[in-house]
Amino acid sequence: MSCANTKAAGGKGMIGMATKEYIRKMHFVEGASIRWISKETGHSRQYIRKVIAEEVPTIPKYTLTKIKEKPVMGPYLDIITSWLQEDENRPKKQRHTAARIYERLCEEHSFTGSQSTVRHCVREIKKQLGNDKQEVFIPLQFELGSHAQVDWGEAEVILQSKSQKVYLFVMKLSGSRDPFMVAFPSARQEAFFEGHKQAFEYFRGIPKTIVYDNLKTAVARVLQGKDRKEQDAFMAFKAHYLFEAEFCNVRRGNEKGQVENEVGYLRRNILVPIPEVASLEELNQLILMKLSKLRQTRIVPHTKKTIAEVFQEEKQLLLPLPRYPFDCCVVVPAKSSKESTVRFDNNRYSVPSRYARCRIHIKSYVNEVHIFYEDQLIAVHPRCYERGQDILDLSHYLDVLERKPYALNHAKAFKEAGLPEIYHQYLAILRQKNDKANLEFVKILKLRVKHGPEVIDEILQMAMDCSVYHYDGIKALFDSFAAAEYSPCSMSWEQVKDISEFSVKPPNLSCFDQLLKGGAA
Repeated sequence: MSCANTKAAGGKGMIGMATKEYIRKMHFVEGASIRWISKETGHSRQYIRKVIAEEVPTIPKYTLTKIKEKPVMGPYLDIITSWLQEDENRPKKQRHTAARIYERLCEEHSFTGSQSTVRHCVREIKKQLGNDKQEVFIPLQFELGSHAQVDWGEAEVILQSKSQKVYLFVMKLSGSRDPFMVAFPSARQEAFFEGHKQAFEYFRGIPKTIVYDNLKTAVARVLQGKDRKEQDAFMAFKAHYLFEAEFCNVRRGNEKGQVENEVGYLRRNILVPIPEVASLEELNQLILMKLSKLRQTRIVPHTKKTIAEVFQEEKQLLLPLPRYPFDCCVVVPAKSSKESTVRFDNNRYSVPSRYARCRIHIKSYVNEVHIFYEDQLIAVHPRCYERGQDILDLSHYLDVLERKPYALNHAKAFKEAGLPEIYHQYLAILRQKNDKANLEFVKILKLRVKHGPEVIDEILQMAMDCSVYHYDGIKALFDSFAAAEYSPCSMSWEQVKDISEFSVKPPNLSCFDQLLKGGAA
């Protein structure tokens, strides 16, 4: 054994795998004694024996003998630790992130280090405190057509030049990963049903099972484990579309993680920058257009196919749509008041006066409120999502106003009816010419309800041009043109040169003169 070979293979003080290799070869191949190897390498005989005794040599690992100093983070370790300890008693969604800790250090303590240094330090402190438990997830694969997931999100939009919150219904097919989204003014049960209906029509089919968290619109009560007592209306909805419902464990929304992530993805990619629209219908058309583009470009994970390509396969496996869609509404019993209104959702909606003080029922849809007496539809109003509002239809009060014409002066339904300006001008002149102007005007309004605003609005303008300021004249104008099969749109003003043509002739009462003589008529 040469001294040169010895030093080349494992010089004195050498550590690491090369040293272990040299020791083992010298002992087992060259037959060197433990004492000789110890003297040659400078390692203790105890260490030499340990290396020789290893059945399978292990790679040595470097172990710190003392903790390294942290010149950058050292002064801030206690501060960060105290913040993280305080977080343990705070809501999970309002705890410090590493990014927020970095911001506070810069703002409050003039920190000059990098954010990555803070992140590394926060990670180490969390491990020491025992609150760095990161959950492990299992890769999932769903059969095409078998599952979908549903969730709600929120977003801000500019609606009619005002900022407004909208609620985003999102359904995502688990197989093809194809999403659907629609915006509503609320997340109530009628919107929940309407979102499903539109999603099914968008996919042109129904997934066999849909996964939810424990929404109140679907779940009446959470029972043991996965068991749920479902809302009756939701069970009726399921019976119509024939799908099964599965529910996540309580406070475990991550069990439907596909759609949880999808809500944020669609919000960032469709509603950024914040859209400015005139109506929710315009917003939803914009959403559909962008969904169509995303469908063509997004790749299904773990494949090389787009969502559109995989969806072509999945749509063949979806359940078929029923012949008729579900009536997406909530039915509420009510009783109309003496003011011929019914209270619903902290607002008052009018009904025709003959149904005052009656028991009725309301069908509330996303955009409309339908009011029924027994099985008869008696009123339809646009849905109001504000509070303490009166939604009144002037036509519902015309019979009462005909009996109480003076009430027209202060009738809220008349003031908020939004009649064309010509009606207010006509009424102002009519009041100057006729003591019973209000009654005459109410009769004209009833004529408008009966025959339609387009016709009566034109005739009223004609009457003003010809100085006709009484109901009988308006009725005569309408009857004359209706009998001649004229429409106001095709009328020529030359036909109305002499307004006396339309005057009402008084009846012949001479036959009643005989009664004054005591004779028979």
